Amino acid sequence: METTSEVAQATREVLGLPLHRMLGLELVGQEPGAAVARFQAHEDLLGPRGALQSGVIHALMESVCLLAVLPLLAPGEYAVTQDFHASVMRPIRNGLTVELRAKVQRQGKNVAFVDGEAWGEDQLCYSARVTKSIVRPGTA
Repeated sequence: METTSEVAQATREVLGLPLHRMLGLELVGQEPGAAVARFQAHEDLLGPRGALQSGVIHALMESVCLLAVLPLLAPGEYAVTQDFHASVMRPIRNGLTVELRAKVQRQGKNVAFVDGEAWGEDQLCYSARVTKSIVRPGTA
């Protein structure tokens, strides 16, 4: 991304997606190579056993990892998910505020490797490794 305003615009677009608005995703902080966001688990997002449905956290983590990569990109570049691995360590229950943390571990010319974590009540609940392919104008 060329300027701070371009990063801010791309960030607004990600956060403004209807799914993110519906799930209540809020940006806490963003800097080159890192992003933190949060949302609240509520009964509409729970699975049959009373814990957050894992697809919700997968979708949000993918986006928070993108928010960590955006400030590192060159003008006109974007990043898309190439690979995603996740581990659920403990259930996320109704009413829990979940903090999603993403940090770029390594970025090359064509790919960025991002580690993500979800924390609730000072406990690690979830971790992910997201590989983002860097897309340049005219290559998508």
